[in-house]
Amino acid sequence: MRGMKNFLLALVAVILTIPMLGIACAPRIYVNDQRRTLTIEEKQASAVVTAYMNHTLGTLPTAQIDYEKAKALLVSDLAHDFQSAAFIPVSYCMQEGPAQVRIVSAEFADLNNWIEVEVEGQYGKTWQSMWRFHVISDDNGGWLINEIECLN
Repeated sequence: MRGMKNFLLALVAVILTIPMLGIACAPRIYVNDQRRTLTIEEKQASAVVTAYMNHTLGTLPTAQIDYEKAKALLVSDLAHDFQSAAFIPVSYCMQEGPAQVRIVSAEFADLNNWIEVEVEGQYGKTWQSMWRFHVISDDNGGWLINEIECLN
């Protein structure tokens, strides 16, 4: 009995120590200055946005430009519009790509039934809100970009 009590006390101590060490069980993100854990769907939608940017923005250090893979991450209407490399600056509303990007929020929009993924871009030393991607679920349980909204 005493061994079980010591084990439980040790387990509680470890569980209480984990947050102090900065270890998280799931990725967290700040939304409206509130820290929260992303849902599985929000993580999947964010991964689609990240993959799309890596396939289309050659200025990123993680870029692996592949327009066919990028088109596969878009709904059919957007993929149809993506006929040439000229689609990239127009869809991103920019002339020069950022040095880095980061997702700052991902939230399910109940009214529209999509996940909004907001992205900041780094230009020089400054980070600025750049895009809000609307990501919808497809018939196969995956996620597709339905719209790229320019914020700048």
